[in-house]
Amino acid sequence: MGILNPVLLQVGSLICSVAVATFAVFRLIGLGGFNVTVLVVSLFQLLSGVLLFVADFRALEVFGYIKFIYTATGRGGLMVLLGALCLGRSPWEIIVGVALMFIGVLFFLFACVTKGVPKPILQRNELTITLGGDVYFVDSSGAQTATVGGAPAAGGVGHTAF
Repeated sequence: MGILNPVLLQVGSLICSVAVATFAVFRLIGLGGFNVTVLVVSLFQLLSGVLLFVADFRALEVFGYIKFIYTATGRGGLMVLLGALCLGRSPWEIIVGVALMFIGVLFFLFACVTKGVPKPILQRNELTITLGGDVYFVDSSGAQTATVGGAPAAGGVGHTAF
């Protein structure tokens, strides 16, 4: 699978989620005056970075309410959006923004190839991960597994139903 290896993609996602959360914290700390736009965008970036980080480690049942995080196009779209919000004039802003958009595009490509997202790190050995909906997961070998209404799909592959 090359660059679309699920483990490499997940490592990239983890690094980017930490980077965007750190970026947001530094923006909040450096907020000299009161700027509502910077405050709102920074809080969104911080919460999204934490969400991405947690989602890469463990699928919590509450994530059933924000299922886009477990679709490759949803996660890719969020990362591209976060990357665009990070872009600015400093080298740090450019590096973080471009890295987020690059990993986001890789998630889009991953969706075309596998129709799933990498399994959370702490749940790699679980056959079924229940989120209250149907989500494709791809293990580290690239094989698809899915949950369909909380039970494994026939043949290990199901459909995404929201």
